[in-house]
Amino acid sequence: MIKSDPPRTQEGAPIRAMHPLFICLIIITLISCSSEDSNTSNQVIESPTPVNLETILEQVGNSMSNLQSFEFYLYHRNGDGSPLEGLILTEAIGLVEKPSNVSVEADLLLGNLLVKSGIIYIGDNSFILNPLTKTWETLDSEIGLLNFFSPETGIESILASFSNPVLIMENDESLTIKGIVPATSLSSIVGETTNNNVTAEITILKKTHLMIKAKISGRLTNLDSEGLVRFIEISKFNQTFNIAVPPES
Repeated sequence: MIKSDPPRTQEGAPIRAMHPLFICLIIITLISCSSEDSNTSNQVIESPTPVNLETILEQVGNSMSNLQSFEFYLYHRNGDGSPLEGLILTEAIGLVEKPSNVSVEADLLLGNLLVKSGIIYIGDNSFILNPLTKTWETLDSEIGLLNFFSPETGIESILASFSNPVLIMENDESLTIKGIVPATSLSSIVGETTNNNVTAEITILKKTHLMIKAKISGRLTNLDSEGLVRFIEISKFNQTFNIAVPPES
């Protein structure tokens, strides 16, 4: 019988058969790796610790009440604005300095005519920019456009009356909570309100627990247009504004 030569590699060296024990070790190793991969793919990843929204709202309320100053911007969507003593308040931007200084510039609709007004509180003194004469006048405590307008009170009231909170958005810097507030909590911003509840969404900075935006959906007054949505943006925390008595007042 002619013996055939054992298989050789390309370099000419003979290929030796693997020992059976070595083959068994390879099979065991492959099975083990496959099992580990399967366990890893089926591993349940625990969800983050749930956020305590009531505690966060309490912290936000404290942080906002401890502010010394801020800027706010009020505007509307899906409607002209907030009915206000025969006019429509479309936008308002203002500065708040504690304990009692406020300066507000407001855009108002008188029919189809856009007019500008404003109000300044300095201590116990109040001044209003007459939208028709464009001059500053001392504000009558009983009669006057915007004489009830207090954004600081309104913001604090939103937080104090917030209920049924639900987390609807979260990222590294902020979170947004949706809930219910009574329409009356906005009376210091829009005047006389309805007695129903409205929906509020507030966005909060995680590091400082300061509210930077509020979205209010629902009818606050009987004259609100259907679908009107109000927004309040808050910024420039604890900056110095130096609110002063207006000229020619």
